[in-house]
Amino acid sequence: MRITVLGAVAPGQLADSLAFGLVELGHDVSAVSAQALMPPSRFGRLLARRQPRLWRWTGRRHGQLELSRAVVATRPDLVLAVKAPYLQAWVVDRIRAQTGAPILNWYPDNPFVNYGQRTPLSTLRHYDRIIVFSPALAERVRSRLNVEAQYIPFGFDPRYFFPAAKPQPAKADVAFVGQCRPERAALVSTLLSSGYSVRVAGPGWEAAAKPIRSAWHSGPVFCADAARLYQEARVGLNDLHRQGNAHSHNMRTWEIPATGTPMATTDSAHQRELLHDVRAVGYYAGPHDLPAVVGSLITASATGDPPVDLSAHTYEERCRSLLTSL
Repeated sequence: MRITVLGAVAPGQLADSLAFGLVELGHDVSAVSAQALMPPSRFGRLLARRQPRLWRWTGRRHGQLELSRAVVATRPDLVLAVKAPYLQAWVVDRIRAQTGAPILNWYPDNPFVNYGQRTPLSTLRHYDRIIVFSPALAERVRSRLNVEAQYIPFGFDPRYFFPAAKPQPAKADVAFVGQCRPERAALVSTLLSSGYSVRVAGPGWEAAAKPIRSAWHSGPVFCADAARLYQEARVGLNDLHRQGNAHSHNMRTWEIPATGTPMATTDSAHQRELLHDVRAVGYYAGPHDLPAVVGSLITASATGDPPVDLSAHTYEERCRSLLTSL
């Protein structure tokens, strides 16, 4: 099958992991990126990477037509947009009409929460199917948008997330990768106050209060760099977004266990269901019980149990689920 993935196909991006999974399944995959199609700027590559400029370009009819022509030129049997908040409704219809291919949207966020780059709900109605990470969210998409919706959980990319070849010396008790927010700063502060060493990577931590800033390791990290940070810690910390993922799970749900590191994660019924066969996972309700959860995981990890086989949860397998449902 000829499949065109429309999104940011770069390491660390969901579109890249999905494209890789589809290739592993034996399909002929093409990638179309709005960033790659943008005309050169006299300000060079620096401005070319800036999101405001991308939005200005795709907001013009010329930019939308260029995206449409690039997709149509791949002669796809299936088009898979990955969020693609810049794609306008009339272009979704144009691609379908000119290719005869269904056009799906794999939406990794909650479409009803505005993260700053939300696809208009009126545009999502033009897709043939929306893929979301939660059964409850799929039902809400169906009822609110009157469009076909499918639940497929997040997975992990085995090119980047896997257990270390040999045990790594622990450089911290706890590692966290993600943006600094007040509720996450409270988690880190509690761990530090309880005597645990913490390393965090992501935007905003360098400007946190002084005790928390001591845990800052680096800015944003992706792929193998993120995996290494977890491998070099006794516990990987996962915090579900309060609005977007609070009652479900997120990408870290599978990425942290895939590194072989125990995980402390926000408690949710859906996550417990997904991870019921995975050992070395602890669930916390908030800062008040997180130190005890981390302590239990560190104690249990001393037994040296081998990591659980998670090969059924790669993005290759998630893509297989999607294609068999078509």
